[in-house]
Amino acid sequence: MGLAAITGVTVKNPARSNVKINFTVMSIPSKVVVVLLVAGAAFSLWDYLQWRQAEQGKYGQGPAATPVAQPAQLVPPVRVNWAGVRWSPPQGWQMTTVSHDQSFLASLSGSVRVEVSKLTNSGVETDVLVPKFTGNLVDAAEAEVKNLPALSREREYLNTDHSHAVVLTWIAGSQTWQRVLFVAGERLIIIQSQASTSAWLTYEPTLRKIYQSVVLF
Repeated sequence: MGLAAITGVTVKNPARSNVKINFTVMSIPSKVVVVLLVAGAAFSLWDYLQWRQAEQGKYGQGPAATPVAQPAQLVPPVRVNWAGVRWSPPQGWQMTTVSHDQSFLASLSGSVRVEVSKLTNSGVETDVLVPKFTGNLVDAAEAEVKNLPALSREREYLNTDHSHAVVLTWIAGSQTWQRVLFVAGERLIIIQSQASTSAWLTYEPTLRKIYQSVVLF
């Protein structure tokens, strides 16, 4: 077959007077295009219906709830006579009286009595401390904030039928700390807790119950 028969474009050439060159553009048949469009639309509709059915199943349920750790059971109140505090430790936690070194005590406002009542459990520690203090609860909170690292959350106010307190929370390294300040007359009572940040949310509901159980005398 000659070149002219294939191409279909005529070009005058000194050697040959009738040379045809065809430039052919292949195209997809229109029926194939229609089939592809219909198939794509059908898949999109099926995908939408699947999503719609899943969303309707969740209607009225709200966002997925984050599991919340349950607080430990508290035992009957225990008196800490030297601190003038009565509180309810969690069941199974050990309560001891210990001494802290001066580097720890220096982080508290003023001079601090070395004797400390301590609650301990696997991974968490809670102390009762009584520093020398003159002022009110607001003064105590302001003084503590100045001496602490930046708080990791806004200060909180804890009010019960028996006491009023300010809760300060911060993170230092891998540990989360919480200091709860109570004022009774001229006494400042501090309950301080610490646990690894990764486990803090596990212990916080129990710690909150401890704070709420505090009665000053």
